[in-house]
This record gives sequence, C-alpha cells and structure tokens, in this order.
Amino acid sequence: MELYRKIFKGSFEIIFDLIFSPFSFGRRDGDEGGIRECPHPTLSRRERDCKSMKNRLVKLARILRKNQTPYESKLWCLLRDKRLEGLKFRRQYPIGIYIVDFCCFEKKLIIELDGGHHNQNEQIKNDQKRDQYLINQGYKILRFWNNDLDNNIEGVIEKILISL
Repeated sequence: MELYRKIFKGSFEIIFDLIFSPFSFGRRDGDEGGIRECPHPTLSRRERDCKSMKNRLVKLARILRKNQTPYESKLWCLLRDKRLEGLKFRRQYPIGIYIVDFCCFEKKLIIELDGGHHNQNEQIKNDQKRDQYLINQGYKILRFWNNDLDNNIEGVIEKILISL
C-alpha cells in the first residue's frame, strides 16, 4: 500500500503541474520578457489555449491510465476488448474539460468509480457540476462506490447491462 501511495503521490505532482502550469507563449522561465515564436502562428490566442488545454487533458488521461486504482483495473478487465455485450469502452477518456473513468460512445454511457473522498461536501458539489455538464452533452452517468466492486460485482455488471 505504501508503494501505491508513493506512485499516486508522484502522479499527483505531475498532474498538478500539467493542469496548473501557466500558458506560456510569450515567456519562458528565466526570460526577461523575451518573446519566442508561437508554435501555431495561424491560430488565435483562444484557439491556442484550447488546443493546449486539450493536449494537457490527453497527457493527464495517459497518466491516469498508467496509474489506475485496483478498482478501476478490476472493472476494466470486465469492460475491455468488447467483453460486455460486444460494446467498446474507453478508460480515462477526456470529454470536454473532464476525464471520465469509463465511457461507451455507442450508448453514450459513462461509468464512474468513486472512493471515500467523493463523500465530502466539496467533492459532492464538484461531482454534481461535472455530471450536469456531461448530461448536457447527452451522456448517461452511472456511479458506483469502490466497495461495490468488492462486495457485489455481479450487481454492478447487472446495472451496467440494464443501462445499455
């Protein structure tokens, strides 16, 4: 468990840097205001920022896929390779400004696994805001607690099948 915490902590620091590092098209660390050439000169500032944000989300999703929780791994083994009803699921996939745990585009279904920290007031509000955004994009969202996978995996799969 200690090794898992170290891996997760290291990933969190990388994730934090990816998300919160400033957009720096005009300056570099150590520059005294020197201007460098923009990597996409034909794009507007807003388009560059959106493209940069999307690239950051893709990088973050890759990190999350490499460092998945044991619960995500357990569910992924059941969903991958079209094992469930022949439907393709993706894991840790960016949709808009969010990264979802599992997604089936064919059925517009998102599956989220929640740990204990999702029971805190601030996280509940964030989850509601996120869910509303994804629902507005046309997705249906299923949320399961991590302990549901340990105690009732058949029930989890049954609920997923009913939702399809």
